Amino acid sequence: MGAHITIGASGPDLPTLFIGACAVIAAIAVPYFQRQAQIRDDKAQQDALRHVMRHALRQPVGTFADRCRALADNMRDDSWRARRPPKTLFRRSPEFDQFRPHLHLLGEIGTLVNAVVSDQNNAWLIVKALRVDDGLNDQWLSSMADSLIDMARRAERCKDLLQLEPEH
Repeated sequence: MGAHITIGASGPDLPTLFIGACAVIAAIAVPYFQRQAQIRDDKAQQDALRHVMRHALRQPVGTFADRCRALADNMRDDSWRARRPPKTLFRRSPEFDQFRPHLHLLGEIGTLVNAVVSDQNNAWLIVKALRVDDGLNDQWLSSMADSLIDMARRAERCKDLLQLEPEH
């Protein structure tokens, strides 16, 4: 036959019921409050990382914009062949690689930083072409200079957004 709970003649054992109820409440409450504390800690860590990323990425994004404008100006000058850009002109800043896995924490700004990284790769390809080919035509040069100006504008917009303090 099945197990039976026997209640004494005077009724249920109240101290035992009280201890059992406390154990059930503790079994539910303790993990809940631990999880809430973990959520608060994770949010604080993410907020701190967002703050660090905004400050750390501002300078390399601004430098990229400046270099894009300078190269575009040089490409529009007839003597650009005498001043070939160094192949390291658009070497990627380590901050881009360091924070790239976490850019989603910056929302729209993170998407824009990713676009700047992509632009940096494209700018590097332009530099590579400028260093290799002496027979580049004026139409291509003008088109690439315009592309560099567009990249500079995107980077400047990104830098401006990185400087703004986020709303809480």
